[in-house]
Amino acid sequence: MGTGLSRMTLDASSMGFDVTPNAPLPSSTNALRVATGEVRAGNPLFVEVAFRVLGLPLDPGFGTMGGDMNCGESFGGDTTATNTTSRGDDNPWSLYAASPACVFLNLLFDITSDQVVRSNDAAYDDMEYTLTARNLSLNPRNNVWIRQKYDGTKVSLDPTTPFPDVAPTCMIADCDGDGLDCLYWDIGTLVPSAEVNIRTNFDVGGIGNPTHAMRIDFTSDDLGTRSGDPCAGGAITAPGFRSQELVQIRPLAVLDADLVSTTASAAPGGTATLAGAISVDGTQGLTVNDIHLGLPAGWTVTNGGGAATPDIVYGGVRYECSALCTTNTPEFNGINLAMSEGTSAGLDFGVNVPGGTATGLYPIDVQVESGQSGYGGRQETYYRDLAFVPVGAPRSEPPTLDCPILSVQTTIPGSTTEADGTTVRVFFGGIERGDDPATGGRFAVGGWHGAAGTFGSLYGGLEIRATAQAPGELESELSAPCFVTSVSACQDGVDNDMDGLIDFPADPGCSSPSDGDESDPECSDGVDN
Repeated sequence: MGTGLSRMTLDASSMGFDVTPNAPLPSSTNALRVATGEVRAGNPLFVEVAFRVLGLPLDPGFGTMGGDMNCGESFGGDTTATNTTSRGDDNPWSLYAASPACVFLNLLFDITSDQVVRSNDAAYDDMEYTLTARNLSLNPRNNVWIRQKYDGTKVSLDPTTPFPDVAPTCMIADCDGDGLDCLYWDIGTLVPSAEVNIRTNFDVGGIGNPTHAMRIDFTSDDLGTRSGDPCAGGAITAPGFRSQELVQIRPLAVLDADLVSTTASAAPGGTATLAGAISVDGTQGLTVNDIHLGLPAGWTVTNGGGAATPDIVYGGVRYECSALCTTNTPEFNGINLAMSEGTSAGLDFGVNVPGGTATGLYPIDVQVESGQSGYGGRQETYYRDLAFVPVGAPRSEPPTLDCPILSVQTTIPGSTTEADGTTVRVFFGGIERGDDPATGGRFAVGGWHGAAGTFGSLYGGLEIRATAQAPGELESELSAPCFVTSVSACQDGVDNDMDGLIDFPADPGCSSPSDGDESDPECSDGVDN
């Protein structure tokens, strides 16, 4: 990850707070920042945060909205740089533009698009937006107005089916004097739990930058302010709640890469070979201009043939090194291979392993500089630790976890094809939480559960993976993931309220198997109710 002056190599997680059920954030915490690394345009990245509401208001600063609000925002810096003295080439904006979003406990109000990146096929240039509003309050919301704002220089209403569900009450160009056109819906009253879904279809085109923000806002008697009828000379003077959806409205090529060591165990002073491919996804093609490699210190690329210089084979063509050829960061420039959407080109090369290299796993980085139509410049894409070369010993085979994993489990079981004594390590959300020696091809990793454990109780949606390391071998790749399935207290096989009765229907505190609480005050208050 580049800063524009130097390349960052520090793992941000080592600087952060290891949040677990046994180590929650301090009670004084009022903001959370998550470091995601380098996010590439066209590849959505999700950060899921679960909050338990202990009291209201959540944020008194929101005033008229009751403070029952929680907001987040994505933002980014520079992208990876080719060298340490210049900024990275970030066309076409490989980091997303900042986009705030909020959750309001009393109102569901959101808009989504059926395309994150516009298609390059004229038959599919339209985008369908779905607007959803649901009253989560215990009280009705009266005189509800919903407004959708868009930039008419970039998108336009589909001429055939602009409104599949319900047409707007009116349409007003440049409604707020900010150059954005508006659609208005007079919804009337939304009783508690009432929901409205509105779809709008737009064609993409026009001028300007490649990102378009479709904006929506919600106004009612208790949220925001309005003067008169917006469709008859009135105006929405201060919307009560807003949301937006950012979409890449130009076709976009999205690079991907894979690479593996085909040498099971390289010897110090020997060589290793690597094979993989660079592929183009997204909605248009691009040209791969240059490929740069990042090897461990002292390593170099081998000469596979042709001229007496290091070389790689890309797309079946041999390319000789053009810069920094005797270093661990060789450059292969001037490739200029045009690739269509949905295609891939093989990447093969060898590396020289220095004598005296200690036994271990050594990372190989690949950086690709490419260009594509419509963005006016090149884009650098850096793949850190794309492959690992085992030196001095082979890698063990990944273990297999016993899926599904339930939230009430206190061990993580599974199987391995490796020998007895193989160490199996489990990772919760990418962080190691415990290990266990395998016996007879089986393991059950504990030590993470309970108040004294390294983690605490499992929760639904948590990703769990594992590695195996047999005696005399190197650690395997990560296993396929399992995701924890949440189990309610009334079907977890545990006497949660200590009354001698377990789960539904035996425990009278359980109204159904999905009941999350076994306790029943009337059955434990010492009174003959």
